[in-house]
Amino acid sequence: MGLLKLLVKLGNGSSVHVILPDRIAYDELVYISDNCPALKFLSFPGSNIPKQTIDSIPSLVCKWKNLEHLHLEYISHGLPLPKIIEEIGRHCKNFTGISVNGGPIGDEMVSVIVTWLPKLRTLDLSGIFEVLNIGVYLPKKNLLKILEGCKELDVLAVRECSQLKIDDEVLKQASYIKNFKYEVLDDFSDFYSDDYYDFGLDYYGYDGYYDYDDFTNYLEDDWDDWVTYLPEDM
Repeated sequence: MGLLKLLVKLGNGSSVHVILPDRIAYDELVYISDNCPALKFLSFPGSNIPKQTIDSIPSLVCKWKNLEHLHLEYISHGLPLPKIIEEIGRHCKNFTGISVNGGPIGDEMVSVIVTWLPKLRTLDLSGIFEVLNIGVYLPKKNLLKILEGCKELDVLAVRECSQLKIDDEVLKQASYIKNFKYEVLDDFSDFYSDDYYDFGLDYYGYDGYYDYDDFTNYLEDDWDDWVTYLPEDM
């Protein structure tokens, strides 16, 4: 029995948060899904997830009935995230939050979020721009679609998001959100393009700097470490 399975077994079914390691094997993810019925928080690594594991994720979501929050270090190429979100909407009735540290928040993902998770309460798109210049690609139009389709958001965090402009239109649309924090990039706004995967960025991961305390303490955090500003050239 591997270390991961041993830790799950020692938890005796009581594990509520699981941070998956790089290269997690298919049988390990199945074991976690079968033996962690109380699972509330699940974090996927940025990359190096075997294809068999990636392909199995949508079919395993039905076992995560108590899942409340999904964290992704990086939306890697090939990850069937729209299908995963759809399955979460079908099976995870207590689900309230998504957080992403890097990758594209494209049209398909936005569409599936507003369709299957209209009661989403927490959306944290805090990019990590320190490794390989990877942040979150979030066009303004996609943020507006989320704001229009997820009217029960309590917490929205956008940080180091390329292509994003926070202007009066966004602020007005987000006026119903109790905790809206943003930090946008002055530079690198053109870093992402339709063929950015050609640079091989989907093969690399990085530390997500995100843990269970971030999930449980959102509303208690005053976020003093955030620098909130509007670029002068907007």
